[in-house]
Amino acid sequence: MASMASARSNRTAEFFAVADRLCNGRPPRRRKPPRSDFAIAASAVGRDLHAARERIARLERLSKGTSLFNDPVVEIDQLKLLLKQDVHRLGAAIEALSRAPLD
Repeated sequence: MASMASARSNRTAEFFAVADRLCNGRPPRRRKPPRSDFAIAASAVGRDLHAARERIARLERLSKGTSLFNDPVVEIDQLKLLLKQDVHRLGAAIEALSRAPLD
């Protein structure tokens, strides 16, 4: 047992030297696995949902404004129309995702 302990040595520095030589001083690049069609579509739905939530927040801020002389009726109407379109588009995209096979 004593002979086994004396035969061991710390080769950490040697390991890192070999790793540095193999990587030419650069950290290794990790390849991302290819994303499925479902993942790409789900990501697009997430981005659209985020944009819709930002519009809702903007609409909320505009509707809470109580200024008598700064009435943003036109902007509120535009946001309402855009939100209706967003909801329709998101509903269709989510429906398509629910029918799509998981890859």
